[in-house]
Amino acid sequence: MMKMTSVDRNARAVRVPLWRNPDRARVSAALERLSRSAGTFDAQRYFRGDHRLLFYNVGTSTLRSIARDIYATNRDIWRVEHAVRFADALMRDRHLEAKSIGIEVLARYRRSFTPALLAHWKGWLAADLAANWATTDAMCGVLIGPLLADRPTLVRRVSAWARDRNLWVRRASVVALIVPMRQGFALDLAYANARTLHGDGSTVCWEVVQR
Repeated sequence: MMKMTSVDRNARAVRVPLWRNPDRARVSAALERLSRSAGTFDAQRYFRGDHRLLFYNVGTSTLRSIARDIYATNRDIWRVEHAVRFADALMRDRHLEAKSIGIEVLARYRRSFTPALLAHWKGWLAADLAANWATTDAMCGVLIGPLLADRPTLVRRVSAWARDRNLWVRRASVVALIVPMRQGFALDLAYANARTLHGDGSTVCWEVVQR
């Protein structure tokens, strides 16, 4: 019989009914209970420079489990608007894991994504609420990219992002196109944006072009 770890026990303890209409404070409290010392797992080693992030050192599988529980507990009363407000609050948290939960919960409302959300998410990037590669790329992979794939007419709006003053918007101008590219379109725009970023002085953007 597999032995249950302390993290597993804590994760079970912070589930339903805690997650009915959760707010940022409740998510923070749960993550604090699940936190690990840097000696056990140090997420900070994956980030360079002045990223201004804080870490609970909670693993990805646990974060996704919490996101699933939040969605399951509120799916009968929440619409995409509720998930957006929830994510808005968590994106303003300096902890990487809080941002991740907000993104993961909102991603579960993909079928209800609207074109207006593209500008909303760009606003997160421009305000430096996703000012690290992990949060920006997560947004592109499960929020922006799927919206573009489902609504191809929005793809051209991302063209101007490659010249935006904010480097995280510029990074997203290429990373967000990976999902639609896998479905066979947006290739021309992805190459055009990659060429634009090729001369970008930021390492954050340069490393994307080199992939």
